Amino acid sequence: KCLTDLELLNKLQRIFIYEKKCGDAILLGLKEIKARRLFLSAGYSSLFEMLVKYYKLSESMAYRSAWRMTRRSTANSVATPNPAI
Repeated sequence: KCLTDLELLNKLQRIFIYEKKCGDAILLGLKEIKARRLFLSAGYSSLFEMLVKYYKLSESMAYRSAWRMTRRSTANSVATPNPAI
């Protein structure tokens, strides 16, 4: 089915809203994994390693996830990404 211009814009808006909710849920889960240090009990030396090997993220995606997590957890400071988190 061909979408009208307005339908396409609205559909994409809904998708972006859904994507943001998913991203927020993923970050909360990663923060909890980090807080509980579950990556260690799963046999990984870092959360970054777990993201790459267990969750099969590319290294660049894992790095971005770690950076986003760090950025959101430090409200008023400039954070530098640390893939070892």
